[in-house]
Amino acid sequence: MKAITLKNISKKYSVTGERPILIKSLFLAPKKKEVWALRKVSLEIKGGESIGIIGENGSGKSTLLKLIAGITAYSKGVLKVEGKVGSIIELGAGFHPDFTGKENVYLNGAILGYPKAELDSKFSKIVDFAELNDFIDQPVRTYSSGMVVRLAFSVALFLDPDILLIDEVLAVGDEAFQKKCIDAILSFKRKKTILFVSHNLSHVAHVSDKCLYLEKGRVMAFGNTDKVISLYTRKVMQSKHFLTAKGGRWGTGDVVITSAKLVNRKGTVKNSFYESEEMSLRLTLKFNNNVLNPVIGITVKDQNTKDIFATNTLWKGIDTGEYKKGKRLKVEFSFKENFPEGKYKISPAVASSNLKQFFDWRENLVQYNVERKVISGSLAPKHEIKIF
Repeated sequence: MKAITLKNISKKYSVTGERPILIKSLFLAPKKKEVWALRKVSLEIKGGESIGIIGENGSGKSTLLKLIAGITAYSKGVLKVEGKVGSIIELGAGFHPDFTGKENVYLNGAILGYPKAELDSKFSKIVDFAELNDFIDQPVRTYSSGMVVRLAFSVALFLDPDILLIDEVLAVGDEAFQKKCIDAILSFKRKKTILFVSHNLSHVAHVSDKCLYLEKGRVMAFGNTDKVISLYTRKVMQSKHFLTAKGGRWGTGDVVITSAKLVNRKGTVKNSFYESEEMSLRLTLKFNNNVLNPVIGITVKDQNTKDIFATNTLWKGIDTGEYKKGKRLKVEFSFKENFPEGKYKISPAVASSNLKQFFDWRENLVQYNVERKVISGSLAPKHEIKIF
């Protein structure tokens, strides 16, 4: 069953431009400029699917959620939504600041059509999950941003919508509550439909069955979460702060990859492996500035230059730590099994903790062959990452 269907959905905003500084312009209406937040977006999302939505700021992620929630009208196209929608899109949206937390819970429930008796049965669960027992009778205007998020998420979750829309608001909460929310989403997704917008790619990878990548209001990719995230990170890496374009290398140079080599289980350097043979990529990094929690990852291409695999420390949930200028670091990506027979190229990269700034990207730095043996490999080999 399709929960959400979008056919060529577009959203246009009219933005008033600056008035020219001329006397005659005082008697003229300012010119309006058209800005397309979304252009010809077509998607089909089935009931029970969890969809992560990624993209740079201004790519149309929040606008898409607002259209589905019915907060904003679309300009062109066809949009169908089947089921009751719960949303956490803007901090404090739907809450009256002068009402208490309790009054806002009942207000939101009434707007969604829940009878008072049902809200009474859910109220204690909502308050307990939000951890606001001592504040629920205080006006929401006295709440911190984190408290507002906790209440909004709890209300949206326990009012049991068929479709749950979640924007970047979870970034406001503390780490413990973020984990609590992610666990709740994972439980919720077993029976409901979720659209989850976040710049935290680790959360997206953990929660999503599929991933949608938007750029300037257009769909760049929709499908397998790992593949879509890999495409997105590669595009961002190649567009931010180039160190040099020579030899397929980009980055700010705050951290540089000084060496990379492939070794077998015994530590012998090789460039040819069997499909079932264990293999490790060993990197050495040099820090030219102080850096906190760098993201270290790799992308693997096949002989047709197609991206077939990507991983990094962020997706694996590894806290890489803090490093001072001059520090050298060794990182090892270990594969318990290899890819199928063929030729492969590995591109290692180092980025900032939020993937907004990229320090060093080495395109096709390591090349190797895989030869056939008895056991065939997989396109998602079991692997682990070590830092030492």
